[in-house]
Amino acid sequence: MFANDIILIIKANRKSITSVKYIFAKYELFTGQRVNFSKSKIFFPKHLSSSARLNICSSLGMTFPFKYLGVMLSPRRPPPKTHEHLLALIGSKLSCRKTNLLS
Repeated sequence: MFANDIILIIKANRKSITSVKYIFAKYELFTGQRVNFSKSKIFFPKHLSSSARLNICSSLGMTFPFKYLGVMLSPRRPPPKTHEHLLALIGSKLSCRKTNLLS
């Protein structure tokens, strides 16, 4: 997480979403800083229906699923193939360092 990141854990219902929007509006009023919902991300539990996810995303102007620090976040355990590109990148970085140390 970065210094200005925040994680909110709320119930996936209209009342909670309205409360979050209200809190963000007050935050903006008091601090002059505005939450950029187009850069914000949302994460859902696996039991939440697709229609509920879509309604919440459209209500808040956020997207799902998303990557955080290059890793796709998911409520389910991803298959190993999902992270092959990261393993290859790490392997190439390690081999470069090994070569630099030997020379």
